[in-house]
Amino acid sequence: MRIEIRQPNPEYPFAYLVVDSAVNTPTVDVMGILLDKGITLLGPWERTESFLKAPVLLEYEHVKPRKKRK
Repeated sequence: MRIEIRQPNPEYPFAYLVVDSAVNTPTVDVMGILLDKGITLLGPWERTESFLKAPVLLEYEHVKPRKKRK
């Protein structure tokens, strides 16, 4: 199985997760890999001729806003 992350703009944590469509791996296994890598699935999978694609959020690049002092 080959999983690839394609990030359209390196400035933003939004990306596409691309998996070969020939792979018959259950979705549960792919979700486990995403959790281990800190990636959040944002939408449904889209099937093309040669691969599956889904929008994801790269959590390791997400910066939480600072709390304001009172």
